[in-house]
Amino acid sequence: MSDEVEIEEEPQALENDPTEYLPVMRHHLHEALWANNMALSYVQATDLADSYRNGLTMPQQSHLARQLERSQLTLSGYLGLLDDEETEDGQESVSEDE
Repeated sequence: MSDEVEIEEEPQALENDPTEYLPVMRHHLHEALWANNMALSYVQATDLADSYRNGLTMPQQSHLARQLERSQLTLSGYLGLLDDEETEDGQESVSEDE
């Protein structure tokens, strides 16, 4: 008789496991993008009010607003939100491969 030792396999992680590394990171990036968008809206409104108060005919954009726009583009790029190409009519473009 041989003494066979059963090797227990580690349980497989579920596909939709919320503690999986990438979905958690994506969730945090979405939260950061949302907060960035809210801050950008606030700063743009403040810039518009300041421009109106100073009697400017064209709204002047602050350095903070420009930095928030760059951060918004960066986060959108990380999340793949910039990959969707749309035509001027709002319809998705069709590639020649399809």
